[in-house]
Amino acid sequence: MVFPPPPNDTQVQILDDSDLGMGPGPQGFFLVNWVGSSFAPDQFCEATIPLDAGPDWIYQVYVRWREDDAARYGFHYNGDPGQDTFGQWVFKYDGVPSPETRIIASTPATTIPGPGDTLRVEVEGFTLRGYLNGELVLEAEDTDPSRIAAGEVGLAARWATGNMGTPAPVKVYEAWAGGEL
Repeated sequence: MVFPPPPNDTQVQILDDSDLGMGPGPQGFFLVNWVGSSFAPDQFCEATIPLDAGPDWIYQVYVRWREDDAARYGFHYNGDPGQDTFGQWVFKYDGVPSPETRIIASTPATTIPGPGDTLRVEVEGFTLRGYLNGELVLEAEDTDPSRIAAGEVGLAARWATGNMGTPAPVKVYEAWAGGEL
């Protein structure tokens, strides 16, 4: 994986020799993309939340991150009480300017992710599937003309209350896997 570009690429760190997290600093948001090899368009990304993860983070796994405009298909549980989809599992066309961001699908959550849980997103054709601990929680198809045909897999995370500073090191992800379906 490659850590995000400046202005604050040093805040994303490996903590305790194994977990991906945030070091102290002015940011509380990051993206990391896989750059070791390219995957076919039908792909997956999954990550596990550390058992000792800090509270109040939104964890997003994504597929088909497109370099030219940073668009991606993200899957996450929305724990931000300031958003319309609070308390729901969400597929989002994300990473683009706010007016272009769109919710592809959402559903109320019966279970929310926590320490030790694994999130997974898959894309096959333009069908998206989102899983919590191997159980399908959301499936949808992107039919919009802006849909993404290919790209890279990766991880995003932020404080649930927005992009605020991170006062102390915080573990965000414990394990990661991605590749072709």
